[in-house]
Amino acid sequence: MTNRSPKKILIVTGDCPSHPYACCKLATVLAEHHHEVTLAGPNGISLDRLQSEMKVYHNSANSKNKIKVESIGNVSTVVHCNVRPVINPQEYSPFQIIYNTIFNRIYNPFGIADLFEQVMDDQIGTYDNLKRMIPNYDLVYAVHSCAATVCDAAEALQQEDPTLSVPPCVVFSSLPYESSFIYNGLWNKPRSLVALPHVATYSWPKNAVKSSKGFVRGIIAYLVQLFWMWLDTYHTERAWKKAGKRNDIRRAERGLLPVFEGNRYYWKAYPVLSLGGVDPYMVDGDIIADNATVVGSIRSTETSDLKRLHDWLIRTRVDKIVYASFGTGTQLSEEEVTNLAKLALSLQDTRYSLLLSLQKSQQERLRHVFDRILGPVDRVGSGFCEFLSGKFRIDDNVPQENLLLSKKVDLFISHLGFGGFIEGVNGGVPFVCYPSGCDQWFNVERVVDAGIGIKAKPQMKDLDETVFDALGNASLRHKSYELATKAAKFDSSKIILDMADDLCDGATESSDADSL
Repeated sequence: MTNRSPKKILIVTGDCPSHPYACCKLATVLAEHHHEVTLAGPNGISLDRLQSEMKVYHNSANSKNKIKVESIGNVSTVVHCNVRPVINPQEYSPFQIIYNTIFNRIYNPFGIADLFEQVMDDQIGTYDNLKRMIPNYDLVYAVHSCAATVCDAAEALQQEDPTLSVPPCVVFSSLPYESSFIYNGLWNKPRSLVALPHVATYSWPKNAVKSSKGFVRGIIAYLVQLFWMWLDTYHTERAWKKAGKRNDIRRAERGLLPVFEGNRYYWKAYPVLSLGGVDPYMVDGDIIADNATVVGSIRSTETSDLKRLHDWLIRTRVDKIVYASFGTGTQLSEEEVTNLAKLALSLQDTRYSLLLSLQKSQQERLRHVFDRILGPVDRVGSGFCEFLSGKFRIDDNVPQENLLLSKKVDLFISHLGFGGFIEGVNGGVPFVCYPSGCDQWFNVERVVDAGIGIKAKPQMKDLDETVFDALGNASLRHKSYELATKAAKFDSSKIILDMADDLCDGATESSDADSL
Protein backbone atom coordinates (compact mmCIF):
# COMPACT_ATOMS: atom_id res chain seq x y z
CA MET A 1 0.00 0.00 0.00
CA THR A 2 1.38 3.45 -0.87
CA ASN A 3 2.23 5.95 1.84
CA ARG A 4 -0.71 8.24 2.54
CA SER A 5 -0.68 11.49 4.47
CA PRO A 6 -2.95 11.20 7.54
CA LYS A 7 -6.28 13.03 7.31
CA LYS A 8 -8.87 13.91 9.91
CA ILE A 9 -12.04 12.12 8.82
CA LEU A 10 -15.56 12.30 10.23
CA ILE A 11 -18.07 9.51 9.55
CA VAL A 12 -21.68 10.30 10.49
CA THR A 13 -24.42 7.69 10.86
CA GLY A 14 -28.14 8.04 11.39
CA ASP A 15 -30.10 5.73 13.67
CA CYS A 16 -31.41 3.20 11.14
CA PRO A 17 -30.54 -0.15 12.77
CA SER A 18 -27.82 -1.50 10.45
CA HIS A 19 -26.10 1.74 9.46
CA PRO A 20 -23.77 2.07 12.49
CA TYR A 21 -22.23 -1.30 11.61
CA ALA A 22 -21.51 -0.23 8.02
CA CYS A 23 -19.94 3.00 9.28
CA CYS A 24 -17.76 1.05 11.73
CA LYS A 25 -16.40 -1.06 8.88
CA LEU A 26 -15.57 2.05 6.86
CA ALA A 27 -13.90 3.58 9.92
CA THR A 28 -11.63 0.58 10.49
CA VAL A 29 -10.41 0.60 6.87
CA LEU A 30 -9.53 4.30 7.10
CA ALA A 31 -8.00 4.06 10.58
CA GLU A 32 -5.83 1.06 9.73
CA HIS A 33 -4.15 3.22 7.11
CA HIS A 34 -3.27 5.95 9.56
CA HIS A 35 -6.17 8.36 9.12
CA GLU A 36 -7.53 9.96 12.27
CA VAL A 37 -11.18 8.86 12.31
CA THR A 38 -14.15 10.00 14.35
CA LEU A 39 -17.43 8.10 14.28
CA ALA A 40 -20.46 10.22 15.14
CA GLY A 41 -24.05 9.20 15.70
CA PRO A 42 -27.21 10.23 17.53
CA ASN A 43 -27.76 9.43 21.18
CA GLY A 44 -29.41 6.13 22.04
CA ILE A 45 -29.08 2.78 20.31
CA SER A 46 -27.00 4.14 17.43
CA LEU A 47 -24.33 5.71 19.66
CA ASP A 48 -24.32 2.61 21.88
CA ARG A 49 -23.63 0.40 18.85
CA LEU A 50 -20.76 2.61 17.72
CA GLN A 51 -19.22 2.54 21.19
CA SER A 52 -19.57 -1.22 21.64
CA GLU A 53 -18.11 -2.01 18.21
CA MET A 54 -15.17 0.33 18.77
CA LYS A 55 -14.50 -1.09 22.23
CA VAL A 56 -14.01 -4.53 20.68
CA TYR A 57 -11.96 -3.07 17.83
CA HIS A 58 -9.61 -1.22 20.19
CA ASN A 59 -8.98 -4.47 22.08
CA SER A 60 -8.21 -6.45 18.91
CA ALA A 61 -4.75 -7.41 17.74
CA ASN A 62 -5.12 -5.49 14.48
CA SER A 63 -6.01 -2.17 16.10
CA LYS A 64 -3.44 0.48 15.17
CA ASN A 65 -5.15 3.84 15.54
CA LYS A 66 -7.85 4.73 18.00
CA ILE A 67 -11.23 5.65 16.53
CA LYS A 68 -13.09 8.32 18.47
CA VAL A 69 -16.85 8.13 19.01
CA GLU A 70 -18.91 11.30 19.47
CA SER A 71 -22.56 12.24 19.81
CA ILE A 72 -24.32 14.48 17.30
CA GLY A 73 -27.29 14.99 19.63
CA ASN A 74 -30.81 13.63 19.84
CA VAL A 75 -33.13 12.44 17.10
CA SER A 76 -36.89 11.95 17.40
CA THR A 77 -37.33 8.75 15.43
CA VAL A 78 -40.83 8.18 14.09
CA VAL A 79 -40.22 5.22 11.80
CA HIS A 80 -37.39 3.13 10.36
CA CYS A 81 -37.06 1.65 6.90
CA ASN A 82 -37.14 -1.97 8.05
CA VAL A 83 -40.43 -3.51 6.96
CA ARG A 84 -42.27 -5.94 9.26
CA PRO A 85 -44.39 -7.96 9.06
CA VAL A 86 -43.23 -9.60 5.86
CA ILE A 87 -45.32 -8.67 2.83
CA ASN A 88 -44.77 -10.72 -0.29
CA PRO A 89 -44.60 -8.27 -3.23
CA GLN A 90 -45.75 -10.96 -5.65
CA GLU A 91 -49.12 -10.94 -3.89
CA TYR A 92 -49.84 -7.35 -4.94
CA SER A 93 -52.81 -7.15 -7.32
CA PRO A 94 -51.66 -5.76 -10.70
CA PHE A 95 -55.22 -4.73 -11.51
CA GLN A 96 -55.49 -2.70 -8.30
CA ILE A 97 -52.17 -1.01 -9.06
CA ILE A 98 -53.30 -0.03 -12.57
CA TYR A 99 -56.69 1.15 -11.28
CA ASN A 100 -55.04 3.34 -8.64
CA THR A 101 -52.61 4.75 -11.20
CA ILE A 102 -55.47 5.90 -13.42
CA PHE A 103 -58.16 6.93 -10.95
CA ASN A 104 -56.47 7.65 -7.60
CA ARG A 105 -54.44 10.82 -7.93
CA ILE A 106 -53.10 10.68 -4.38
CA TYR A 107 -51.85 7.10 -4.88
CA ASN A 108 -48.13 6.89 -4.06
CA PRO A 109 -46.75 3.36 -3.81
CA PHE A 110 -43.14 4.62 -3.53
CA GLY A 111 -43.04 5.24 0.20
CA ILE A 112 -39.24 5.36 0.36
CA ALA A 113 -39.04 8.96 -0.92
CA ASP A 114 -41.37 10.28 1.78
CA LEU A 115 -39.76 8.03 4.37
CA PHE A 116 -36.37 9.57 3.63
CA GLU A 117 -37.81 13.01 4.31
CA GLN A 118 -39.36 11.86 7.59
CA VAL A 119 -36.00 10.50 8.71
CA MET A 120 -34.35 13.85 7.87
CA ASP A 121 -37.05 15.75 9.75
CA ASP A 122 -36.32 13.55 12.78
CA GLN A 123 -32.67 14.69 12.66
CA ILE A 124 -33.28 18.45 12.91
CA GLY A 125 -31.88 18.41 16.46
CA THR A 126 -28.46 17.29 15.17
CA TYR A 127 -28.06 20.03 12.53
CA ASP A 128 -26.38 22.75 14.66
CA ASN A 129 -24.02 20.23 16.27
CA LEU A 130 -22.92 19.03 12.84
CA LYS A 131 -22.22 22.61 11.76
CA ARG A 132 -19.86 22.96 14.72
CA MET A 133 -18.10 19.65 14.02
CA ILE A 134 -17.63 19.67 10.25
CA PRO A 135 -14.97 22.45 9.97
CA ASN A 136 -12.62 20.42 12.20
CA TYR A 137 -12.14 17.70 9.57
CA ASP A 138 -10.52 17.17 6.17
CA LEU A 139 -13.24 14.85 4.86
CA VAL A 140 -16.77 13.91 5.91
CA TYR A 141 -18.75 10.76 5.10
CA ALA A 142 -22.51 10.75 5.73
CA VAL A 143 -24.40 7.47 5.55
CA HIS A 144 -27.40 7.92 3.26
CA SER A 145 -29.87 8.00 6.15
CA CYS A 146 -28.41 11.33 7.32
CA ALA A 147 -26.84 12.68 4.11
CA ALA A 148 -29.27 15.59 3.69
CA THR A 149 -28.67 16.84 7.22
CA VAL A 150 -24.87 16.65 6.93
CA CYS A 151 -24.68 18.11 3.43
CA ASP A 152 -27.06 20.95 4.31
CA ALA A 153 -24.81 21.79 7.28
CA ALA A 154 -21.76 21.92 5.00
CA GLU A 155 -23.58 24.04 2.41
CA ALA A 156 -24.79 26.47 5.08
CA LEU A 157 -21.26 26.84 6.49
CA GLN A 158 -19.85 27.68 3.07
CA GLN A 159 -22.66 30.13 2.36
CA GLU A 160 -22.30 31.90 5.71
CA ASP A 161 -18.51 32.27 5.35
CA PRO A 162 -17.09 31.78 1.83
CA THR A 163 -13.54 32.00 3.24
CA LEU A 164 -14.12 29.01 5.53
CA SER A 165 -12.42 25.77 4.51
CA VAL A 166 -15.34 23.34 4.40
CA PRO A 167 -14.28 19.71 3.81
CA PRO A 168 -15.71 17.61 0.97
CA CYS A 169 -18.77 15.57 1.92
CA VAL A 170 -19.39 12.05 0.61
CA VAL A 171 -22.72 10.23 0.58
CA PHE A 172 -21.93 6.76 1.90
CA SER A 173 -24.50 4.28 0.64
CA SER A 174 -24.76 0.96 2.44
CA LEU A 175 -27.38 -0.09 -0.11
CA PRO A 176 -26.44 -2.01 -3.23
CA TYR A 177 -25.56 0.52 -5.91
CA GLU A 178 -28.82 2.21 -6.93
CA SER A 179 -28.57 4.05 -10.24
CA SER A 180 -32.14 5.38 -10.11
CA PHE A 181 -31.15 7.64 -7.20
CA ILE A 182 -28.81 9.47 -9.56
CA TYR A 183 -30.33 9.10 -13.03
CA ASN A 184 -33.83 10.43 -13.62
CA GLY A 185 -36.14 7.89 -15.18
CA LEU A 186 -33.59 5.11 -15.37
CA TRP A 187 -35.06 1.61 -15.45
CA ASN A 188 -33.01 -0.50 -17.85
CA LYS A 189 -31.94 -3.10 -15.28
CA PRO A 190 -33.35 -4.54 -12.05
CA ARG A 191 -33.24 -2.02 -9.21
CA SER A 192 -32.97 -2.36 -5.47
CA LEU A 193 -35.62 0.23 -4.50
CA VAL A 194 -38.78 0.33 -6.52
CA ALA A 195 -42.21 1.96 -6.46
CA LEU A 196 -44.07 -1.22 -7.31
CA PRO A 197 -42.73 -3.89 -4.96
CA HIS A 198 -43.45 -6.88 -7.16
CA VAL A 199 -41.18 -5.51 -9.90
CA ALA A 200 -38.13 -6.15 -7.69
CA THR A 201 -38.99 -9.85 -7.50
CA TYR A 202 -38.13 -10.36 -11.17
CA SER A 203 -34.92 -10.25 -13.12
CA TRP A 204 -34.93 -7.95 -16.13
CA PRO A 205 -37.13 -8.79 -19.15
CA LYS A 206 -34.88 -11.30 -20.92
CA ASN A 207 -35.21 -13.59 -17.89
CA ALA A 208 -39.00 -13.31 -18.14
CA VAL A 209 -38.63 -14.69 -21.67
CA LYS A 210 -36.41 -17.55 -20.49
CA SER A 211 -38.88 -18.63 -17.83
CA SER A 212 -41.84 -18.65 -20.24
CA LYS A 213 -42.91 -21.70 -22.23
CA GLY A 214 -43.14 -20.89 -25.92
CA PHE A 215 -42.06 -17.98 -28.11
CA VAL A 216 -45.37 -16.08 -28.01
CA ARG A 217 -45.67 -16.34 -24.23
CA GLY A 218 -42.07 -15.20 -23.95
CA ILE A 219 -42.72 -12.06 -26.00
CA ILE A 220 -45.83 -11.29 -23.95
CA ALA A 221 -43.87 -11.74 -20.69
CA TYR A 222 -41.14 -9.44 -22.03
CA LEU A 223 -43.62 -6.68 -22.93
CA VAL A 224 -45.52 -7.02 -19.65
CA GLN A 225 -42.31 -6.63 -17.64
CA LEU A 226 -41.31 -3.57 -19.71
CA PHE A 227 -44.70 -2.05 -18.91
CA TRP A 228 -44.22 -2.59 -15.18
CA MET A 229 -40.75 -1.07 -15.36
CA TRP A 230 -42.13 2.02 -17.10
CA LEU A 231 -44.96 2.35 -14.57
CA ASP A 232 -42.50 1.95 -11.71
CA THR A 233 -40.38 4.80 -13.12
CA TYR A 234 -43.46 7.00 -13.45
CA HIS A 235 -44.41 6.53 -9.80
CA THR A 236 -40.82 6.90 -8.58
CA GLU A 237 -40.31 10.23 -10.36
CA ARG A 238 -43.64 11.50 -9.08
CA ALA A 239 -42.79 10.47 -5.52
CA TRP A 240 -39.41 12.24 -5.54
CA LYS A 241 -41.06 15.48 -6.71
CA LYS A 242 -43.64 15.29 -3.91
CA ALA A 243 -41.01 14.54 -1.30
CA GLY A 244 -38.82 17.30 -2.69
CA LYS A 245 -41.29 19.96 -1.54
CA ARG A 246 -40.81 18.83 2.05
CA ASN A 247 -37.02 18.89 1.68
CA ASP A 248 -37.06 22.40 0.20
CA ILE A 249 -39.12 23.74 3.11
CA ARG A 250 -36.48 22.38 5.46
CA ARG A 251 -33.68 23.88 3.34
CA ALA A 252 -35.42 27.28 3.27
CA GLU A 253 -35.46 27.29 7.07
CA ARG A 254 -31.68 26.80 6.88
CA GLY A 255 -31.24 29.67 4.42
CA LEU A 256 -30.53 27.35 1.47
CA LEU A 257 -31.94 27.41 -2.05
CA PRO A 258 -34.50 24.80 -3.18
CA VAL A 259 -33.31 21.73 -5.07
CA PHE A 260 -36.75 20.27 -6.01
CA GLU A 261 -35.74 16.59 -5.90
CA GLY A 262 -35.59 15.81 -2.19
CA ASN A 263 -32.88 13.39 -1.14
CA ARG A 264 -32.10 12.48 -4.71
CA TYR A 265 -30.38 15.88 -5.03
CA TYR A 266 -27.63 14.85 -2.59
CA TRP A 267 -26.94 11.60 -4.45
CA LYS A 268 -26.52 13.60 -7.66
CA ALA A 269 -24.64 16.66 -6.34
CA TYR A 270 -22.10 14.99 -4.02
CA PRO A 271 -19.53 12.22 -4.43
CA VAL A 272 -21.09 8.84 -3.62
CA LEU A 273 -19.31 5.83 -2.13
CA SER A 274 -21.60 2.88 -2.70
CA LEU A 275 -21.43 -0.74 -1.69
CA GLY A 276 -22.62 -3.42 -4.09
CA GLY A 277 -20.95 -2.19 -7.26
CA VAL A 278 -19.82 -5.57 -8.58
CA ASP A 279 -21.23 -8.99 -9.36
CA PRO A 280 -23.27 -10.55 -7.78
CA TYR A 281 -24.71 -7.48 -6.04
CA MET A 282 -25.58 -5.58 -9.19
CA VAL A 283 -26.56 -6.61 -12.68
CA ASP A 284 -23.79 -6.95 -15.24
CA GLY A 285 -23.72 -3.92 -17.55
CA ASP A 286 -25.50 -1.52 -15.21
CA ILE A 287 -24.52 2.11 -15.65
CA ILE A 288 -22.28 3.69 -13.00
CA ALA A 289 -22.71 7.45 -12.56
CA ASP A 290 -19.65 9.69 -12.90
CA ASN A 291 -19.94 10.88 -9.28
CA ALA A 292 -20.26 7.34 -7.86
CA THR A 293 -17.39 5.18 -6.65
CA VAL A 294 -18.54 1.60 -6.16
CA VAL A 295 -16.96 -1.24 -4.24
CA GLY A 296 -18.10 -4.79 -3.67
CA SER A 297 -18.07 -4.69 0.11
CA ILE A 298 -16.14 -3.44 3.11
CA ARG A 299 -14.57 -6.00 5.40
CA SER A 300 -13.87 -5.14 9.01
CA THR A 301 -10.28 -5.38 10.15
CA GLU A 302 -11.22 -7.67 13.03
CA THR A 303 -13.79 -5.64 14.92
CA SER A 304 -14.98 -8.84 16.59
CA ASP A 305 -13.96 -12.45 17.11
CA LEU A 306 -15.70 -15.67 18.18
CA LYS A 307 -14.92 -15.42 21.92
CA ARG A 308 -18.59 -14.93 22.74
CA LEU A 309 -19.40 -18.31 21.16
CA HIS A 310 -16.26 -20.14 22.28
CA ASP A 311 -17.81 -21.79 25.34
CA TRP A 312 -20.85 -22.95 23.35
CA LEU A 313 -18.69 -24.32 20.53
CA ILE A 314 -16.49 -26.32 22.94
CA ARG A 315 -19.14 -27.39 25.45
CA THR A 316 -21.59 -28.75 22.86
CA ARG A 317 -18.92 -29.95 20.42
CA VAL A 318 -20.55 -28.02 17.62
CA ASP A 319 -19.45 -29.43 14.26
CA LYS A 320 -21.46 -27.53 11.68
CA ILE A 321 -23.75 -24.50 12.10
CA VAL A 322 -26.95 -23.42 10.43
CA TYR A 323 -27.07 -19.71 11.21
CA ALA A 324 -30.27 -17.62 11.11
CA SER A 325 -30.51 -13.83 11.34
CA PHE A 326 -33.26 -11.49 10.15
CA GLY A 327 -31.68 -8.10 10.83
CA THR A 328 -31.40 -5.62 13.64
CA GLY A 329 -34.99 -4.50 13.08
CA THR A 330 -36.43 -8.00 13.37
CA GLN A 331 -40.05 -8.44 14.48
CA LEU A 332 -40.73 -12.11 13.87
CA SER A 333 -44.28 -13.43 14.11
CA GLU A 334 -45.25 -16.41 16.26
CA GLU A 335 -45.84 -18.50 13.13
CA GLU A 336 -42.36 -17.71 11.83
CA VAL A 337 -40.82 -18.55 15.21
CA THR A 338 -42.80 -21.79 15.36
CA ASN A 339 -41.24 -22.86 12.06
CA LEU A 340 -37.76 -21.93 13.32
CA ALA A 341 -38.35 -24.06 16.43
CA LYS A 342 -39.46 -26.98 14.26
CA LEU A 343 -36.23 -26.59 12.28
CA ALA A 344 -34.27 -26.85 15.54
CA LEU A 345 -36.07 -30.11 16.35
CA SER A 346 -35.34 -31.52 12.91
CA LEU A 347 -31.59 -30.84 13.35
CA GLN A 348 -31.43 -32.44 16.82
CA ASP A 349 -30.09 -35.81 15.66
CA THR A 350 -27.83 -34.45 12.91
CA ARG A 351 -24.31 -32.97 13.05
CA TYR A 352 -25.81 -29.50 12.58
CA SER A 353 -26.57 -27.01 15.34
CA LEU A 354 -28.87 -24.01 14.89
CA LEU A 355 -27.77 -20.52 15.97
CA LEU A 356 -30.38 -17.73 15.88
CA SER A 357 -29.44 -14.07 16.22
CA LEU A 358 -32.28 -12.30 18.03
CA GLN A 359 -32.41 -9.17 20.15
CA LYS A 360 -32.97 -9.66 23.85
CA SER A 361 -36.33 -7.86 23.82
CA GLN A 362 -37.55 -10.18 21.05
CA GLN A 363 -36.25 -13.25 22.90
CA GLU A 364 -38.41 -12.28 25.86
CA ARG A 365 -41.44 -11.60 23.68
CA LEU A 366 -41.20 -14.95 21.88
CA ARG A 367 -39.78 -17.19 24.59
CA HIS A 368 -43.14 -18.85 25.26
CA VAL A 369 -43.22 -20.17 21.67
CA PHE A 370 -39.83 -21.83 22.00
CA ASP A 371 -40.74 -23.23 25.44
CA ARG A 372 -43.96 -24.71 24.08
CA ILE A 373 -42.31 -26.52 21.18
CA LEU A 374 -38.84 -27.31 22.52
CA GLY A 375 -39.47 -27.81 26.21
CA PRO A 376 -37.57 -26.20 29.08
CA VAL A 377 -34.53 -24.06 28.39
CA ASP A 378 -31.15 -25.69 29.14
CA ARG A 379 -29.04 -22.64 29.83
CA VAL A 380 -29.61 -18.90 30.17
CA GLY A 381 -26.92 -16.24 30.17
CA SER A 382 -26.39 -12.58 29.37
CA GLY A 383 -28.33 -12.11 26.15
CA PHE A 384 -28.54 -15.78 25.21
CA CYS A 385 -30.39 -19.00 25.93
CA GLU A 386 -30.01 -22.61 24.78
CA PHE A 387 -32.36 -25.51 24.09
CA LEU A 388 -32.03 -29.17 23.14
CA SER A 389 -28.78 -29.76 25.07
CA GLY A 390 -27.22 -26.75 23.39
CA LYS A 391 -28.07 -27.83 19.83
CA PHE A 392 -30.13 -24.64 19.49
CA ARG A 393 -28.77 -21.32 20.76
CA ILE A 394 -30.46 -17.91 20.61
CA ASP A 395 -28.05 -14.98 21.03
CA ASP A 396 -28.46 -11.21 20.90
CA ASN A 397 -24.80 -10.45 20.11
CA VAL A 398 -23.54 -12.84 17.45
CA PRO A 399 -20.18 -11.79 15.91
CA GLN A 400 -21.75 -12.31 12.49
CA GLU A 401 -19.00 -11.28 10.11
CA ASN A 402 -16.29 -13.36 11.73
CA LEU A 403 -18.68 -16.28 12.17
CA LEU A 404 -19.52 -16.31 8.46
CA LEU A 405 -15.81 -16.11 7.62
CA SER A 406 -14.92 -18.92 10.03
CA LYS A 407 -15.90 -21.86 7.78
CA LYS A 408 -18.07 -23.16 10.61
CA VAL A 409 -21.36 -22.10 8.96
CA ASP A 410 -22.81 -24.35 6.26
CA LEU A 411 -25.99 -22.34 5.65
CA PHE A 412 -27.20 -18.79 6.32
CA ILE A 413 -30.96 -18.24 6.73
CA SER A 414 -31.18 -14.52 6.10
CA HIS A 415 -33.55 -11.64 5.37
CA LEU A 416 -30.94 -10.54 2.82
CA GLY A 417 -30.27 -7.11 4.18
CA PHE A 418 -27.28 -5.87 2.28
CA GLY A 419 -24.83 -6.22 5.18
CA GLY A 420 -25.69 -9.88 5.67
CA PHE A 421 -25.69 -10.45 1.92
CA ILE A 422 -22.09 -9.30 1.42
CA GLU A 423 -20.84 -11.00 4.59
CA GLY A 424 -22.36 -14.31 3.48
CA VAL A 425 -20.81 -13.99 0.03
CA ASN A 426 -17.40 -13.14 1.49
CA GLY A 427 -17.64 -16.22 3.72
CA GLY A 428 -18.66 -18.54 0.89
CA VAL A 429 -21.86 -19.48 2.74
CA PRO A 430 -25.03 -20.45 0.77
CA PHE A 431 -28.33 -18.76 1.65
CA VAL A 432 -31.92 -19.60 2.44
CA CYS A 433 -33.58 -16.28 1.67
CA TYR A 434 -36.47 -14.74 3.59
CA PRO A 435 -36.76 -11.02 2.66
CA SER A 436 -39.14 -8.49 4.18
CA GLY A 437 -38.78 -5.15 2.41
CA CYS A 438 -36.65 -2.33 0.98
CA ASP A 439 -33.73 -3.67 -1.11
CA GLN A 440 -34.10 -7.22 0.22
CA TRP A 441 -36.31 -8.58 -2.56
CA PHE A 442 -33.80 -7.33 -5.12
CA ASN A 443 -30.95 -8.92 -3.16
CA VAL A 444 -32.75 -12.26 -3.12
CA GLU A 445 -33.02 -12.24 -6.91
CA ARG A 446 -29.29 -11.59 -7.19
CA VAL A 447 -28.61 -14.54 -4.84
CA VAL A 448 -30.85 -16.87 -6.84
CA ASP A 449 -29.44 -15.64 -10.18
CA ALA A 450 -25.91 -16.27 -8.89
CA GLY A 451 -26.88 -19.83 -7.87
CA ILE A 452 -25.84 -19.38 -4.22
CA GLY A 453 -29.21 -19.59 -2.50
CA ILE A 454 -32.85 -20.66 -2.54
CA LYS A 455 -36.02 -18.99 -1.27
CA ALA A 456 -37.92 -19.89 1.87
CA LYS A 457 -41.68 -20.26 1.69
CA PRO A 458 -44.04 -17.56 3.07
CA GLN A 459 -43.99 -17.47 6.90
CA MET A 460 -41.04 -19.90 6.60
CA LYS A 461 -43.48 -22.77 6.22
CA ASP A 462 -41.73 -26.18 5.93
CA LEU A 463 -38.45 -24.46 6.74
CA ASP A 464 -36.90 -27.77 7.81
CA GLU A 465 -37.46 -29.21 4.33
CA THR A 466 -36.08 -26.08 2.66
CA VAL A 467 -32.96 -26.17 4.84
CA PHE A 468 -32.26 -29.85 4.18
CA ASP A 469 -32.71 -29.24 0.43
CA ALA A 470 -30.13 -26.44 0.61
CA LEU A 471 -27.68 -28.44 2.74
CA GLY A 472 -27.83 -31.27 0.22
CA ASN A 473 -27.27 -29.01 -2.79
CA ALA A 474 -23.65 -29.37 -3.87
CA SER A 475 -24.05 -26.71 -6.57
CA LEU A 476 -24.93 -24.04 -3.99
CA ARG A 477 -21.77 -24.84 -2.02
CA HIS A 478 -19.54 -24.89 -5.09
CA LYS A 479 -20.82 -21.58 -6.50
CA SER A 480 -20.65 -19.93 -3.06
CA TYR A 481 -17.00 -20.96 -2.78
CA GLU A 482 -16.27 -19.60 -6.27
CA LEU A 483 -17.86 -16.24 -5.46
CA ALA A 484 -16.00 -15.96 -2.16
CA THR A 485 -12.71 -16.59 -3.95
CA LYS A 486 -13.57 -13.94 -6.52
CA ALA A 487 -14.66 -11.43 -3.85
CA ALA A 488 -11.41 -11.89 -1.91
CA LYS A 489 -9.43 -10.66 -4.94
CA PHE A 490 -11.36 -7.38 -5.19
CA ASP A 491 -9.46 -4.69 -3.26
CA SER A 492 -12.26 -2.47 -1.98
CA SER A 493 -10.00 -0.95 0.67
CA LYS A 494 -7.60 0.46 -1.92
CA ILE A 495 -10.47 2.02 -3.85
CA ILE A 496 -11.80 3.64 -0.67
CA LEU A 497 -8.38 4.97 0.34
CA ASP A 498 -7.63 6.29 -3.14
CA MET A 499 -10.99 8.07 -3.22
CA ALA A 500 -10.30 9.71 0.15
CA ASP A 501 -6.87 10.91 -1.03
CA ASP A 502 -8.27 12.26 -4.30
CA LEU A 503 -11.05 14.19 -2.55
CA CYS A 504 -8.75 15.68 0.10
CA ASP A 505 -6.04 16.57 -2.41
CA GLY A 506 -8.63 18.11 -4.72
CA ALA A 507 -10.06 20.17 -1.88
CA THR A 508 -6.56 21.40 -0.96
CA GLU A 509 -5.80 22.42 -4.54
CA SER A 510 -9.13 24.25 -4.78
CA SER A 511 -8.44 26.07 -1.49
CA ASP A 512 -4.97 27.08 -2.68
CA ALA A 513 -6.41 28.39 -5.94
CA ASP A 514 -9.05 30.42 -4.08
CA SER A 515 -6.38 32.06 -1.90
CA LEU A 516 -4.40 33.35 -4.90
